[in-house]
Amino acid sequence: MQAEKTVAFVDFDDIPEKDINREPSIIVKSRGIIEFEYYDLPFSHKNEMWAYHSKNENISLKFIYYFLKQSESYFQKIGSKMQMPQIATPDTDKFLIPIPPLSLQSEIVHILDTFTAITSELTLRKKQYQYYRDKLLSFDESVEWKTLGEVIELKRGKRLVRKELLENGKYPVV
Repeated sequence: MQAEKTVAFVDFDDIPEKDINREPSIIVKSRGIIEFEYYDLPFSHKNEMWAYHSKNENISLKFIYYFLKQSESYFQKIGSKMQMPQIATPDTDKFLIPIPPLSLQSEIVHILDTFTAITSELTLRKKQYQYYRDKLLSFDESVEWKTLGEVIELKRGKRLVRKELLENGKYPVV
């Protein structure tokens, strides 16, 4: 998965080799908008961010990512105490993470990856729908234009007080 929001394309020749991360990692965006990203291509990052990776065979880094992603609001709440929202490495280092068996971690990652793919497809379909809706509903001056009041009837509601409402009435009040 590539970074979803924060990307700047640079020549890796301009960055010292020690500053290039070449392992799958969880990137922590710690200032401004506090969030987590999973990234598995070579990258470098600026000082308001840090990254976690693992060589532990009993840990699925992506499982940890999904758990942190689900916990973003916790970190955002911590960060909101500052004028510019911000967290520090101890905030993430000391955060408790559940460690189920690796097989369960892998199954959870598989399920969440599948839902992520479906969600991405739905987002693409939604954009496609909006594009075609806008095209289909765009008209020039060659069609007749009228005001809404000219083509449909306005029906005003009645102000109701609580004593006029029934728990199981026949008609809903919107």
